[in-house]
Amino acid sequence: MSCKHYANSNNSVGINDLGEVTDLCEQHGATGYILICSTQPSAAVVTRLEEISKRGKITAMYWDATKLELMLSTPKLWRIAQKFMPISSESKKLNVTATEYPNQWVVTYDGFYFFLRNRIGSDYDYYFDHIEKIIEEIKSITMENEDHFIRIRSVYFDDKHFSYTFYLDYMYPNSENPCISSVKIQELLGDGYTKEDGRFYQFDVRTIPYFKGSDHFDPDHYDYYVPYDSYFKEGKERFRTEKEQDEYQGDKENLKIINENNRINAFNRLENLLRNLDFLNVTRSVNCTIENLDKFYFQADWTELLNDIEYEQERFFSAWFLFTVYDDIKFHQFISCLPQSVEHSFRLTQVHVYVPNGNGGSILSEEKNTKLYEFTVYIHPYNVKNKYIGRQLINDSFDIFSDAIETYLNEQ
Repeated sequence: MSCKHYANSNNSVGINDLGEVTDLCEQHGATGYILICSTQPSAAVVTRLEEISKRGKITAMYWDATKLELMLSTPKLWRIAQKFMPISSESKKLNVTATEYPNQWVVTYDGFYFFLRNRIGSDYDYYFDHIEKIIEEIKSITMENEDHFIRIRSVYFDDKHFSYTFYLDYMYPNSENPCISSVKIQELLGDGYTKEDGRFYQFDVRTIPYFKGSDHFDPDHYDYYVPYDSYFKEGKERFRTEKEQDEYQGDKENLKIINENNRINAFNRLENLLRNLDFLNVTRSVNCTIENLDKFYFQADWTELLNDIEYEQERFFSAWFLFTVYDDIKFHQFISCLPQSVEHSFRLTQVHVYVPNGNGGSILSEEKNTKLYEFTVYIHPYNVKNKYIGRQLINDSFDIFSDAIETYLNEQ
């Protein structure tokens, strides 16, 4: 074996760098010779090695930079690249290595190692912006510590139906409990939604404990890739054991309860605090109905749907309160205490109600010193990537206004 590292100069390995291969092999009783170089051998060197092999006594070959990169870009050897070439393996440059199939590649980016599969096409450049955005979203998911992390195993793009499937593993020490469920990760990443790029996204997430103290643990071990390669190639959901499936369904039910509580708790807190104000009465209130948005996506006929859900016009991105106000001056002093910002806004509108009189006309229905106002808390749809993010945004507004009302009540 002979190793030549000329990457800094980018020079090829020449005949003068090679030496007498046959003599060296005979001296050491070797029947094989391999040249390993970080650039490439010259044409003369390649010819010399081929001639030596043709004589039959010695097998001579070479591994150049391309061959080394291809070998290291495998599940079995990627850990070696991370250990001995940390700068390259952690680079925020998408590095793509071709495989023996025209629509399958190996990608390294920002410390991640994953497969990229196309359903039909043989081009991959188009997907990089989309993949980079998802990686940033994955990295933004809060974990307890660095021992809890998410790894990408594969990305499948169905270029017939313009949809992505990301295969993710959430890894955590087996001596600890998961700090987040797989269904919550799916929710945060927008599983089952079409994003702003017009592509539909799905996330296949597994939760995997590992033995933290093991010297043999590898977060990118080939066991996390090889057994699932047939699923990766076809964009199918990975197999779950009966226990894993039960846990997954249990997590879905728990998350459903949590989301329902999130839907009503912040809203109810704000409504109850408003009812404690002695100069107004909450005549009617309607919570934001953003959770119903995806039902319109999945159902073609909206007629029956509108009868089944709690639907209010223009309430997808806003919550609405109708106030009967008894002290207008005090009410406006109170409203001026509520903070507003670009992200957390409200709209106040005075309402006039007209009713028929005995002559068939209309008269203003307004008791003396009593006025009606609509108080609307809203979020801008542009900031809402999915219903979960939208709910959190409007709940944040509810909490900000609730805190301000509590302060106002304590000062009275």
